Amino acid sequence: MSEEVPTSPAERKKTKKAKSPSKGSKVRDDGEYIGETNHAGEREGKGVATYANGDVYDGEWRTNLKHGFGTFKYHNGDVYIGNFDYGKKHGEGKYTYANGDVYEGTYVNGKRNGQGVYTFSNGSIYTGEFKDNLKSGYGVYKYSSGAMYEGFWDGGEMHGEGEYTYASGDKYIGEYKGGKMHGAGKYTYSSGEVIEGIFDEGNLPESNQGSQKLIVDTNKAPVTTTSTAADTASLGSPSPKKSGDAKDVGTYE
Repeated sequence: MSEEVPTSPAERKKTKKAKSPSKGSKVRDDGEYIGETNHAGEREGKGVATYANGDVYDGEWRTNLKHGFGTFKYHNGDVYIGNFDYGKKHGEGKYTYANGDVYEGTYVNGKRNGQGVYTFSNGSIYTGEFKDNLKSGYGVYKYSSGAMYEGFWDGGEMHGEGEYTYASGDKYIGEYKGGKMHGAGKYTYSSGEVIEGIFDEGNLPESNQGSQKLIVDTNKAPVTTTSTAADTASLGSPSPKKSGDAKDVGTYE
């Protein structure tokens, strides 16, 4: 049996092996963490972080950042379940707001981008494309009132070709700009009367001004011409843009 040769502290330090991944509880500036770490002591693998403000993240990590699949519970009641990429929501995910709104779809760099479905707490549903958290591209918006818009969006507003069907049965098919009927279009009343021409920010085509009918701007209060109270009552009400419908950016996203 060979004799063991004593080593000095300096020699022992040189031959000391790196630590293997471990689990433990650590309190840091960015909250308490219980989970796996890498050789450098960074959060890596699976773990749970509880932040000082009450937020809690339970999921996968890489080099101290949320990376992979996880659940983030915000202190205000919002909950995100889905994929992360180096600290940002990225890929498929589901975000449930404390007020009851739910978004399920694609995220890119922390924002809603690509295809998704946003269900509002009042029952309205938008299914379509998003860009940087806003409705952009083609999408279908079904309002809780029974109205529905199918067409193109830009920056959260109806923009481009679209078809809007009112709860009353009225229908507009044509161009939109900034959320208003603008450009070539055709408005058909539930009574069968048709107005066709070039609309101007929700107003009737000039050739039809004398009809004393009112065209309803789909996002705001009814606009234009010399319609009477009876005319107004016979039309579908404007599309409901309640506080829930108007939100295009989540408070904590």
